Parts: sequence; structure tokens; C-alpha cells
Amino acid sequence: MVKIAAVVITYFPDIKDTIANIGLYIHHVDKLIVWDNNTAAEGDKFRPEYEAYADKIEFMGTGKNEGIAFALNRCIEWATGNGYTHLLTMDQDSSFVDFSKFQDIIRNVDDNSILAFCPNVNNLYSLDCSQPIEVVECITSGTVYVLENVKKVGPFREDYFIDAVDLEYCYRGIVMGYKTVVIPSANLIQRFGNPLKNVLGFTPINYSAFRSYFIIRNHLLLWREYPSLFNKRSFLITEQIIKRVVKIILGEDHKAKKIAAIMKGFRDGLLFPLKKIKKQEEK
Repeated sequence: MVKIAAVVITYFPDIKDTIANIGLYIHHVDKLIVWDNNTAAEGDKFRPEYEAYADKIEFMGTGKNEGIAFALNRCIEWATGNGYTHLLTMDQDSSFVDFSKFQDIIRNVDDNSILAFCPNVNNLYSLDCSQPIEVVECITSGTVYVLENVKKVGPFREDYFIDAVDLEYCYRGIVMGYKTVVIPSANLIQRFGNPLKNVLGFTPINYSAFRSYFIIRNHLLLWREYPSLFNKRSFLITEQIIKRVVKIILGEDHKAKKIAAIMKGFRDGLLFPLKKIKKQEEK
């Protein structure tokens, strides 16, 4: 029997959008954990907004920003201890087009080697494809993890703190013989960063310097740990380095601070063992 718990990790959410997004999947899961990465006072301010779903929600958090991996691990422990078989992991700004289709496919797939079922993020795959597609990586948001296999793969890497947590988990699963699959008919709309189209006609991602550091550091660590699986071309050219720096220079604020964070991420990602890098928290 499939029993699905879900978690949405919130951090200074646009509460109206967050509640609307929750409404697209909460009726199809058995319990929703709202993990609050805000201070206790800030989190308490938002709680009355969830009143319509109070019977299905469990609130968790420590009163500070613990990052993504810590929150996921605590929610996995809770879900496993309370008899759930699967965990849906969501961002506050992600929205499903039709979660019920995704749920129906998950319930009917008979493959014990699957670690994670992933949605079709921003129509990356053809919706006409009816069969699951095995992939190397997917984002955490919208993914449903099979908790029986999560036990075997182990916890998410808390020393990664926030970025590339999802990619590392997919890679580790593959190395251990487990599969990550995308369900093309499960469409998820995901916003990356804080995109604002500028006068030059392109849309910078606008990640903070804090996020920029972890993006670079953690992707370099992934490259070092999983060289045969990591997409080096995407990292260097189309996503995080050349294209990202150009967009910062041409269209983002706090240019010097962000580029300095990227350089620091390079240094830490290339020179230090991951275990010696102290976990940093946003202040």
C-alpha cells in the first residue's frame, strides 16, 4: 500500500502563492509537513494562513535556517517512523499542473530499483511520452522518494547545506544501483532564482551571493566525487559559470559581492575536502 507524506520547505514565503501551490497537491497526499526555515517568530506569523488545511498539516522546524538537507532528513525520519512509504518534496514556489496523474503512475509502477520519481519540470520532456524516462539527475522539488530505498542509500548530505543536495543524492543512488525516473505527464512549473527581465532583453537569475557561493562550491565537489556522472559542459558554459557571470555583470545588482562569492566557491570547491568546509548559515 502506497502512503505518501509530503514536505514543503519554506523560507520567507510569498504566503498567498505558497498556499495556492499547496492546494494543488495536498488533497492527494496523506500528510503535509511544513518545514519552516525562518525564525520561530517569523514562522508563527504565517501559521494562521494554513488554517484551511490544518487537519493535514504537521509543522516542523528549529527556529533557524537549517538548509535543505537537514530538513529533508528530519522529515524522512518522521515519515518512516510513522509508516509512510513515499515522501514528496516541494519548494514553496513550485506548482503542479495535475499531481493526481503523477500519483496514479507511482502507485502502479512495479520496479523495486526506483529511488525517485521526478516530474517533468517546465516541460523539459515531451508530454506525449507515456513511459518513465530514466535520468541521471533531477531537482528535489516535485520529486517523490521511495522511503524503503532511501533507507539503503542513506541520508541527504547535510554538509552540502542547500545547493546540489538533490543531484548528489541521484548520483549516489545510481552508484548504488538505484534509478531516478522522470514521469513526462507529471508537469511541474518551477521558478529558479528571482528572474527579472532587464532592459537588454535577457532574464538574470538573481541568486544572492550566499546562494552563488554554495552553487559553485557544491557543483565542484560533485564534479570531484562523481566525475563520470557530473555534467561538466552544462556547469562550465550553459548554466553556472560563463553564462552566469555574464548575466551578473550585465544585469544584476551587487556584482562585486556575487562574483567574490563565486570565486570563494571555486577556492573551497577545488582545494578543500568537503568534511573540512564549515557549514555556513545565512545571517
